[in-house]
Amino acid sequence: MVFSSSAGIFGELKTLPIAEDHPQDPDSPYGTSKLAAEKMCLVYNKLCGMHNVCLRYFNVFGPTQDRNSQYSGVVPQFMRLALEGGDPVVFGGGLPQFAPPRLGDVKHSFADITAARRVLGYEPRIDFDTCIALTFRSVADEIGGELV
Repeated sequence: MVFSSSAGIFGELKTLPIAEDHPQDPDSPYGTSKLAAEKMCLVYNKLCGMHNVCLRYFNVFGPTQDRNSQYSGVVPQFMRLALEGGDPVVFGGGLPQFAPPRLGDVKHSFADITAARRVLGYEPRIDFDTCIALTFRSVADEIGGELV
């Protein structure tokens, strides 16, 4: 079984990049529920031999995402604001801190996908720039905005 977990299980980040052994200290009901579900997966594996993997997603976005939901990721929200002439609010210093890039990783991601590659044979199938362009086009089409 594949369980869709979340980076929300980590709470406030202690180290970057975020590795599999990063402390799990959720600071929201959402993150707490995802961590509890991961633990249930471990229990089912131990008691019933059920093989499973928990994937922890970070700011997932794409053309079919519901951008009107309060739970939408930051990427489509920023795109909508840009297309509508607004200014996105950036908390903190606003300057990115990047780990050394790794071939195939999402550009500037702090998620370490080494375990997914090793255990699942995962390799990204679409590059970051193409995905951003497709998502931007989808948001523009939805709100009737123009890409310049």
